[in-house]
Amino acid sequence: MKVRYQYRIYPTPQQVKGLNQLFGCCRVVYNDALAIVRSVPQGEKWPSNAELQKLVITQAKKTAERKWLADVSVVPLQQSVQDLSVAFKNFFESRSGKRKGPKVGFPRLKLKTANIRKDFLHKTTTQLIHENQVVVLEDLAVKTMLGNRKLARAISEQGWGTARTMGEAKANRVNDREVRIISRWEPTSQICSDCGFRWGKVDLSVRSILCVSCGTEHDRDGNAAKNIEKSGLGLTQDSKWTKNGRKTRMSGNPTALSSQPYSEQLGLFA
Repeated sequence: MKVRYQYRIYPTPQQVKGLNQLFGCCRVVYNDALAIVRSVPQGEKWPSNAELQKLVITQAKKTAERKWLADVSVVPLQQSVQDLSVAFKNFFESRSGKRKGPKVGFPRLKLKTANIRKDFLHKTTTQLIHENQVVVLEDLAVKTMLGNRKLARAISEQGWGTARTMGEAKANRVNDREVRIISRWEPTSQICSDCGFRWGKVDLSVRSILCVSCGTEHDRDGNAAKNIEKSGLGLTQDSKWTKNGRKTRMSGNPTALSSQPYSEQLGLFA
């Protein structure tokens, strides 16, 4: 197994200011270059890397709107344009079958959001691993879920796969820590976590469910989280006595997640 190490530096306040300035300039150069490429009429040739660097760096520094680009090193700015070139290369190669793996999307604007999310996932997975001896996750058919156009963007931005990879890697480095993955076929959203009654599949629009077997009203996601934990720890109910013909009332009115004991863990990656 390959081990990946990440290190954190603690810059001084002055260094933080300088780094933020540099990162901001790199982001602007990348986005400006992308905007130029996207503005090229269909059928016309795109500018080369050298031409883009001249437009978004050399000439941009001479304008009032971008003159502050001269306050940072030109090398990382040039690298930003090169990064865009690599993004386009990956995009076209994945579309023509020259690149292994899933298809890569068209390059998008470089935002702070991705870095913020990655930092959040690092902190959250570290906290989960250090505070819990066993962390249970549910294997999800993410590729299939991305087929839902209404949810595809929201799902792709959550970083579920990244969170799982981070958690497993950190658990391997800490004694007595384990990440368990349960099967995606476990009916975690179809069973009452209190009594084990199985009500079957429900539409995604249903967020609150009242179990007619024991009378407990569940938030859909909070209930699933409890069942995921039970399955991962081997505490699942005997399913034989849950299969009866009674119906369960479902409501579209959600129960507040904050009232669920497992909602805090569940919402960490939302």
